[in-house]
Amino acid sequence: MVRTWRKNEDILTRMKKTKCAMRSGSAQWPNLEKSVAEWIAEHRQNGYVVTRNTIRKEAMKWANTNKEESRDFKATASWCSNFLKRHDFVLRQKTKIAQRLPSDLNSKQTSFHSYVISQRKQKNYALSNIGNMDETPLNFDMVGNYTVDVKGTKSVL
Repeated sequence: MVRTWRKNEDILTRMKKTKCAMRSGSAQWPNLEKSVAEWIAEHRQNGYVVTRNTIRKEAMKWANTNKEESRDFKATASWCSNFLKRHDFVLRQKTKIAQRLPSDLNSKQTSFHSYVISQRKQKNYALSNIGNMDETPLNFDMVGNYTVDVKGTKSVL
């Protein structure tokens, strides 16, 4: 044991005084964890909410399609917690829901305005007959208040 302590001396001296051991361990299913970590990064990049349950479902889906590599894998809550620690993911509370505007918004607006003006002139519509209406999509999914994100990043949630 003393040899191990000497080997890890610099790590042990930098460790918090309240921490009792180096228990992070290595992944038993590294390919599965790599695939799930990439899936999380992709979903967060696209602005989707990623919860612990969706991580566990994605891990089980990967395990079922790759049975040879993932024998005896069970996506337990403790596996999920350890996975999040190993890959520096944290659970964050959503602060707001934001929608990004399209990059070509100005050209779309100009195009739409010119279309409306041309139709008005062509069909001889009075301004009082033109109205503005906005359609708002409704999402019936009950989105949770928390999402998984990379530790130390500031993202719009």
